[in-house]
Amino acid sequence: MGNIYAVAGNPILASRSPRMFNAAFRELSLDAVYTRLAVTTAEEVITTAREAGIDGLNITSPFKAGGRSTAVGDTLQSPLPFPT
Repeated sequence: MGNIYAVAGNPILASRSPRMFNAAFRELSLDAVYTRLAVTTAEEVITTAREAGIDGLNITSPFKAGGRSTAVGDTLQSPLPFPT
């Protein structure tokens, strides 16, 4: 399996991101998938992403600020602590 990317939020089912990114991955012959994460808290965004082995993550409202704080401790210059 290739890389796994996701968009996380609540509500998230209407997001068109997976369709757009997966079409681009196919067109570029990339071994990757983009999916949705339905979560209820900012902490759950990061925990779920880590446990699922997500390689890249977009966080939507209402979790943008909370997810960033959870992931990088309010330091915008710090890299996200996801597996590489």
